[in-house]
Amino acid sequence: MFVVAQISDLHFNGTAAHRDRIDAVLNYLNVECDGPKTIDALLVTGDLADEGLPAEYREAAETLSSGLNISTGGPYLNEQCYFFDCLRKGVKPVTVTPASAKQTIRVVKAEIESCRARKAIVL
Repeated sequence: MFVVAQISDLHFNGTAAHRDRIDAVLNYLNVECDGPKTIDALLVTGDLADEGLPAEYREAAETLSSGLNISTGGPYLNEQCYFFDCLRKGVKPVTVTPASAKQTIRVVKAEIESCRARKAIVL
């Protein structure tokens, strides 16, 4: 059996109260549920940041580390921070373009289909 846990709408915003709540949830999953031994993957869905600020995404990347199989942002987080920064500055993105977003969606759809079909999907 493959066990997936999900947490949603973390709304990182730099305040201690939010950070404490998120830390408590991760602690519960890691300690009370013996997460690394019983949970195969942790899905983080919904709103990750309150305002979409780069600092909020950095806080998320720093906080969402555990023994669980979880992505802490990586390149996707960097792309989001870059894109939102371009929007705030009113400049056209150079590296995070609509064409690259379309390709990413194509890859993600193939990943989903691969999981459902339990076979490799050739792009």
